Amino acid sequence: MNAKAFVTLVSLAVLATTFCAASAADHAFASITVKYADLDPGSPSGARVLYRRIRAAAKSACDYFRFNTDAEESLCVQNTIAKAVSEVNRPALTAVYNAKYPFSTSPRLVSEGR
Repeated sequence: MNAKAFVTLVSLAVLATTFCAASAADHAFASITVKYADLDPGSPSGARVLYRRIRAAAKSACDYFRFNTDAEESLCVQNTIAKAVSEVNRPALTAVYNAKYPFSTSPRLVSEGR
């Protein structure tokens, strides 16, 4: 995939016994395509716009599930956002995520592991 990807999948495997009361399967999957070809995710302004799109998509994906508590739903949204931020793998987007979730385990950039 080139540096200016057209889409990223926002996906999260949600453990049914923990997060999803409606599913009998071991895992349920939700994914939404977030387009950002019109943005520069490497710039601060582009990263902020992309973060808002990812957040909206994560909320939509997590709305598919039924949660026992608001905290479980919030965790679904946060984990989905973290996965998408990691997949995009841009420092500016990671910085936006870290500003929103300063006390969480931040998504690790793929390039950091090499």
